[in-house]
Amino acid sequence: MILAYNEEEMIRGCLYGLKDIDNFVVISKPWFGKHKKFDKTERIARSMNASIIRKDFREERDERNYVMEIAQEKGYDYVFIIDADEYYLREDIHNMISFIEENNTIKRFNIGTCIYLWKNENWEIRPRFNNIIPICYNSDLRFHGLRNIVVQRTETKLIPEEIIMYHFSYAGSSERMKMKLEHFSHANEMSLDWVENVYEKWIPKMENLHPSRSASHVFKKAIPYQCPKNIISRFKNEVTIC
Repeated sequence: MILAYNEEEMIRGCLYGLKDIDNFVVISKPWFGKHKKFDKTERIARSMNASIIRKDFREERDERNYVMEIAQEKGYDYVFIIDADEYYLREDIHNMISFIEENNTIKRFNIGTCIYLWKNENWEIRPRFNNIIPICYNSDLRFHGLRNIVVQRTETKLIPEEIIMYHFSYAGSSERMKMKLEHFSHANEMSLDWVENVYEKWIPKMENLHPSRSASHVFKKAIPYQCPKNIISRFKNEVTIC
């Protein structure tokens, strides 16, 4: 499942890594902020053979649960929870599926290694957010909050650390950042001047980079990073449809 409001910068590169599996892309008016118009997200997702769900939701929870119900009705045992700015290598998706099939009594899988890219493909946020982000749930579960579903500790398992999430949440154009901070689920926690004062003025010695008013320290700093060529080409939209 991919919830994607105006993610034309990111959606093609995301779906390119997922094209060996079934993809449901949900396009809704935003949960926060004023909707102006939709961009080319739907057109791009259709060109990548994704199934499009065009329906408006007031909350992220309701949007996610709608897809969970569809997936369960269609007979899917598990659902990947992937945002449009989260990229995976295609071979890692296959390896992840094999791992989940081998552990099919588990309800929730968290990604072991998450690399937050900063501004572009050349910088990584530290410290890393390993082991905490859910990536896959059993389809019979339902969301009560945002991305998180609480299950018993014995029902949660880590995806092997060699499988990596390349997270471009805070990368791309300033326009994309402004759109994100205005409309996503944490919009009411964000500093309104962050794009102008931090994102656009960033230099490598700066610290405390997160846009949250109360949690800027969780993004302590950015350091140089060597991103895989496949991920770089997708981030730059240099991939072709095939």
